[in-house]
Amino acid sequence: MNIAQSGRKPTNPSDETSICLVATSRMISEAIQHFLKTEYGFDVSVAGSIDEVRSLVADGNIPDVILLDPANTGIKGLDALSQAARASSDSKIVLFTHKVDTNLAKNALSKGADGIISHGQSLRSLVNAIGLIQSGEVFIPANINSELHHNWVEPARPRNEALTHREKRILQLASDGGTNKEIAQELGITESQVKMVMRTLCAKLQAKNRTHAVVRANRLDLI
Repeated sequence: MNIAQSGRKPTNPSDETSICLVATSRMISEAIQHFLKTEYGFDVSVAGSIDEVRSLVADGNIPDVILLDPANTGIKGLDALSQAARASSDSKIVLFTHKVDTNLAKNALSKGADGIISHGQSLRSLVNAIGLIQSGEVFIPANINSELHHNWVEPARPRNEALTHREKRILQLASDGGTNKEIAQELGITESQVKMVMRTLCAKLQAKNRTHAVVRANRLDLI
């Protein structure tokens, strides 16, 4: 998984893409919903809370991408990102916020965010960002991305570095270039289970995403 930035060649999502806007303001929700439906034919739903996301998932309506504005969830800090990831483990979770800085980006990635999109981006650049995120890249605004690479300090060796046999096997397969689907087929488990293990690994290894987890594991001789 690579970190992408604005300015990259457009990668448009499929017209079957389903998107859920969570806790965004009514004006923003209506503008995005109208644009994505009329211009791209996307299936766009709106949820006022994480509980509503859980209800959507329970009904079998699992969005491909969740755009979440944590400021309006009533949940402290960025914990809403983690809760959204648990509520819909098959969805890409995107921090959708008014103001983005390096510290916020670091915290969002540590909470499992698959991308960060600013309210200030144009609607068409939003589509490009969603496409990149769906392709497996982590989208971050260009100015934040350069600061993040410059200032990121590699965390110390994690205290809880004991990995299970399955976790090590998944990391090894990911290191060999396997996709979540390929790893699931190899191990005889579901793709959702692979994603859940990867989220756990990111937490254990203090990694910001899938690729970072593999790099950290290799540097620490864990695989």
